[in-house]
Amino acid sequence: ERAPRKTKAITPIEDCREVSRRGTEARRWLLFLATNYFTMAMKPPFRYPYAQEVKGAGPFVIGGITTAMILAEALFAAPLGRVTDRIGRKKVFYLLTPVYCLSYIIFVLAPSPEWLLLAGFLMGFRMLSYVAYGAMTPELVPRDCIGRWRGLIGLSLGLASIPGPIVGGWIWENLGPMWVFIIPILVELFIRMPLLTTVPETLHNSRMDA
Repeated sequence: ERAPRKTKAITPIEDCREVSRRGTEARRWLLFLATNYFTMAMKPPFRYPYAQEVKGAGPFVIGGITTAMILAEALFAAPLGRVTDRIGRKKVFYLLTPVYCLSYIIFVLAPSPEWLLLAGFLMGFRMLSYVAYGAMTPELVPRDCIGRWRGLIGLSLGLASIPGPIVGGWIWENLGPMWVFIIPILVELFIRMPLLTTVPETLHNSRMDA
C-alpha cells in the first residue's frame, strides 16, 4: 500500500504569489479587469434614472434600452467569437472600445428619448467584449493554476465592484448626472487601453495548445 502523500499547507497569499509568478502579467490583467468591473458597477443604478429624469424617456424606451442591449449581444456573439479566434483577443477589444465609448456619448447627448434605443444597442457591444476577455483570461496562466486564478479574479472583481455604486452616487450628486457615464469613458481610454498594451496577446498560446 502506498504511503500517504504529505502536502505542504498552502495559504491564499501563497496561492496569489504563485499565480502572479507563473502567470503572464497576471497583476496587470487583474487591474485591467477590476477597473472594468468598478465602472460597470457604477453605471447601472443610474442608467435608467438618467434616461427618465434627464432625457424624459418613458417606460417603452426604458425597457427598449435593455432589449436593444440583449439584441446586440445575441446577434453578434457568435461572429465575434470567430473573429476573436482569427485576429486575436486584444484586437477585438480595440475594435469594440470605440463602439462602447460612442454608446455613452449618444446616451448623454441624445437629443430625444428615441436616440437612447440606439445607445442601448451599442451598449450591448460592451458585453460582447467579454468574448475576448473570457478567451484570454485562462490563457495567461498555466493550466494547473486556472482554478486559483479564477478564484483570485472573483475576489478582486468583487472588491472592485463594491464601491462602484456609492462612487456613482457621489458623482451624480456632486459633479452632475452625465459624469457618471463620462468618467467610465475616460477610464477606458486612459487607463484600461494603455494597460492592455502591456499584456501580450495570447492567441498564439491557444494555437500551440491545440
